[in-house]
Amino acid sequence: MAEIGKKFKALEIYVPEVLVAARAMSWGVEVLKPAWKGKDVKSLGTVLIGTVKGDLHDIGKNLVVMMMEGAGFKVIDMEPILQKRNLFKR
Repeated sequence: MAEIGKKFKALEIYVPEVLVAARAMSWGVEVLKPAWKGKDVKSLGTVLIGTVKGDLHDIGKNLVVMMMEGAGFKVIDMEPILQKRNLFKR
């Protein structure tokens, strides 16, 4: 994704290509996850993440999830939980 970021910054590729690359990386991570789970790797911590219902930024959220997991953090996606109840009532 670092190379994709460089190309995007240089205007050599555009958002659709970034999304295709991100999806490919996501699939690759899913293939590798079972191999990681068997390892005694200490988590660096836990991250809670989510977006506001209807927000279009969940693509970016998913990229952040992949990067955080790749860096050794346990990530809890709050979105399924937040859709079931309103944790932030006024």
